[in-house]
Amino acid sequence: MMGLTWTVKASFRAYVERLADGSVVVSDGAQVAVDGGWTFGADPTVSAPVGVDGFLAFHGEVRFQAHGGLLVVRILDPWLTVVGERGELTISTGSGRAALVSLDIAQVDSPAGTATWAATDVRLTPDGVELFNGVYQAGEPFEPFTITLPLAPH
Repeated sequence: MMGLTWTVKASFRAYVERLADGSVVVSDGAQVAVDGGWTFGADPTVSAPVGVDGFLAFHGEVRFQAHGGLLVVRILDPWLTVVGERGELTISTGSGRAALVSLDIAQVDSPAGTATWAATDVRLTPDGVELFNGVYQAGEPFEPFTITLPLAPH
């Protein structure tokens, strides 16, 4: 699928899904991916900030919820900012943006007509700790992800 494809954190997902009232809701343009993760579609309407080497905006929401609504984690409209070979993925908080994870990023082989990047060494940021209510600490490993986009025709 085209866009940012990610499973977020496998152990967290498994925890939510095994709870009697646990669910993962996908909406606003995000889709369930073939590998069981989720794909956020590219959002070409967002402009790149100044001073970065690369910027990609995505749209959609993946919402983890359980415990009668006491547990709610929203991965909403992720944006990737890259400087050199390091990146940061931010998400919308509704009133601004918060850095969720930091990562290494590199272009990898991809099917004809596309460009693909792999994010590795994906780690929770201090802002991300708050999103997960302190369950995970800054630096906690999260799942790697990929970004696949169509190449512009010549």
